[in-house]
Amino acid sequence: MTNSDISSDNVILKVTNLVAGYQRVLPIVIDVSVEVVQGEILTLLGPNGAGKSTLIKGICGLVEVISGEVLFRGENISDLETHEIIARRVAYVPQTHNVFSKLTVAHNLDLGAISNFDAYQDRLSKVFDLFPDLKKFRDTSAGKLSGGQRQMLALGRALMANPILLLIDEPSAGLSPKLRDQVFQQVVQIRDSGVTVIIVEQNAYAALSVSDRGMILANGRLRLIANAVELLEDPKIAEIYFGARSTAEKS
Repeated sequence: MTNSDISSDNVILKVTNLVAGYQRVLPIVIDVSVEVVQGEILTLLGPNGAGKSTLIKGICGLVEVISGEVLFRGENISDLETHEIIARRVAYVPQTHNVFSKLTVAHNLDLGAISNFDAYQDRLSKVFDLFPDLKKFRDTSAGKLSGGQRQMLALGRALMANPILLLIDEPSAGLSPKLRDQVFQQVVQIRDSGVTVIIVEQNAYAALSVSDRGMILANGRLRLIANAVELLEDPKIAEIYFGARSTAEKS
């Protein structure tokens, strides 16, 4: 997907001149605008403190939108509470504390569906098809799962809400390269099932390899948005924004 593919007919999320943060006097996201196309994977990239996580938190109501506008499916959701945004089929997977460790896998998934129990069994079957380990360990406490399995549970719980838009913060954090690649392939399967996905990710090469577009933030501002392949293949962009590519990342 290239930027020229974007038209008003297939834009599911439109962020315009967004200023957001934890304190009105110290905004973290500054004047960011982006249109997200239905059915794409968009990865947010940039150095630590660039505002990536704050941007997706602003979209789903977890930090204050100081100014600007967030339109989801044509509706202004900028002033809505998080539970109201979730009810409109937007799901968010945080980087940490994204499962209830003392509850079983099954109970975690039940909580994911609490905003919408319609077709519960059908959604549960789809989650188990996507993440077979969750079915295998459905009666196991989430705290006893491996790191990769906990990430799968966090994604599965989000999918139980039947989202149209899924926001994921650092899905590969703390995972081995093998598990990281597995999680990203599952993100592709989620996209292929009809869910639009926005990822915040530090591992630029792994994320861009499964993305349609990449968006680079620095100091809270949008610096560049382009086709993922273009970003991967431009050595100047890679050097400036991603740092030197390691041997492990090349493999």
